[in-house]
Amino acid sequence: MMSYWANAWVSGPFAYVFAGSVLSGGPQFFAVDLESGAVSRLGPMVPYGGETEGWEWLPDGRVQLFHGPQLRRVNPFTGADQLVFDVSERFPGHTLWQPHASPSGRTISATLKDPDWQKVATVVWQDGTLHHYPKEGTLDESSLCGDEWVVIKQGDGGEDNCVITIATGEERWIDDHDRAIGHSDCWPPYLVGEADKPDPGGCGVWDLRDLSFRFLFPTLNMGYISAKAGRYLHSDDTHISLLDIQTGERTPILEHGAGVSPGMPNYYDDRVKANLSPCGRIACYMLRGSVYIVGVA
Repeated sequence: MMSYWANAWVSGPFAYVFAGSVLSGGPQFFAVDLESGAVSRLGPMVPYGGETEGWEWLPDGRVQLFHGPQLRRVNPFTGADQLVFDVSERFPGHTLWQPHASPSGRTISATLKDPDWQKVATVVWQDGTLHHYPKEGTLDESSLCGDEWVVIKQGDGGEDNCVITIATGEERWIDDHDRAIGHSDCWPPYLVGEADKPDPGGCGVWDLRDLSFRFLFPTLNMGYISAKAGRYLHSDDTHISLLDIQTGERTPILEHGAGVSPGMPNYYDDRVKANLSPCGRIACYMLRGSVYIVGVA
């Protein structure tokens, strides 16, 4: 469960939540009554297994997921199952990893892995066309900033930002030592996250229209950002907060109580990585095997 992908979707008085289950070998869905707090277990609801990392709710109530070389969109309420694209014919034996959808749903980016499970490229599907960007240096992952840009974390150690304008293929690079962003998310036209070099490290925002940078607040090991519906959620080692990217002000939503700090054996796994629902009204997070939601004012 990561901050980049929405695990909760709001419809009327209910929030619908999914999370991967090690015990069942696949996803479990739940309905939460937002007025009473009552939780109903709905079961698997989709015919696909896995830990659900990289699955996400779309604004229309479908779940986007990857199944080997296929990117699918499934309606868990009606059973409708759409194959969006399949990379098998163009890239035999390859699989998809960590897909992201733009807010409109028109555009999808994903990491392409070869038959040896090595990351070899980024693919972007837009309006029926599949774009292919071979890795440069070490490839980490990609994310979309609307339908205009894909941001690929690659280069030296996978820590540079390669910003590609999808319509033209133009590449612009942000070097790791010149405020490249890690632990980031996007809401067009902004890329927001940790810019740890040069000192002092902190949270920053890049405007991808003109590649201008603004420093928001100083921090090291700042945690995670989730961006949905023009809102920005920040998870650190103690709190989940709303972030104002104009002022850098953080408004705490709750103190999550994870009790973790750098150097602890399970620090990465136990860190809270909260995500926003597509509408930006609900935050969802996992803490030591339990899933929680909280309303965002």
